[in-house]
Amino acid sequence: MNNSSSPKAGWTIDKGQRRAALQSGIYLLLMAVFAGIAYGAIHGQLVVAGNSDATAANIATAPWLWGTEIALWLVIAGLDVAVSLSLFGLFAGTDQALTRGMAVSRILYTLVLGAGISQLFFGFQGAGALDAIQRFETIWYWGLIVFGIHLCLLAFLSARSRFIPWVLTGLLFIAGPAYTVIHVLFVIGGGAKEFGLTLQGIFMIPMTLGELGLALWLIILVYIQRRRTIAHADGDAALSGSETPV
Repeated sequence: MNNSSSPKAGWTIDKGQRRAALQSGIYLLLMAVFAGIAYGAIHGQLVVAGNSDATAANIATAPWLWGTEIALWLVIAGLDVAVSLSLFGLFAGTDQALTRGMAVSRILYTLVLGAGISQLFFGFQGAGALDAIQRFETIWYWGLIVFGIHLCLLAFLSARSRFIPWVLTGLLFIAGPAYTVIHVLFVIGGGAKEFGLTLQGIFMIPMTLGELGLALWLIILVYIQRRRTIAHADGDAALSGSETPV
């Protein structure tokens, strides 16, 4: 494994990678915020599990809020595509084929998510709202199975790179299989879904911190690189000044 635990031994990226790292970090953080609002706040407020009448009434009472959730999901899907491209730019020099697979798998996840989002528009139709929402969740579960594969490929790339700490790589190696296995169980349903919920509770921390930690690190990494560039430029200027003949 080429990961380094010391900035002096590695953690170096070029100018193009710095741009890709900053974009990836910002996009991932924005997605986390928007997903928290869309699914964590709005969805939980309007959708009443197992009660189609209450769900339909909630949406009818606040259609603008339901529309806001849909709009946020669409923004998240767009950011997912942007992250696919920026991560490709960041890791392309590590392993071209593996990076291509990582980016394609995330785009495939986004396409499945988009199919799920389309079901949310039927939430405005009253009595059938809860059925539409359940279709969205089922389709999204299929997408998250693919997303887990994406995280596994991202973990392998992180392990082969020289600019991702081993702690984050380890979190990604845990989060990827966890996403895939848990959502396979969700799709199966019944007792399997109950077991999936148990696993989700166990692995929630690495599943959450995997990408979120990567996002924060990429932004920090860009800051480190810029500080190094400024320090090198100041050092070169000082050296040049000391060699100027009197």
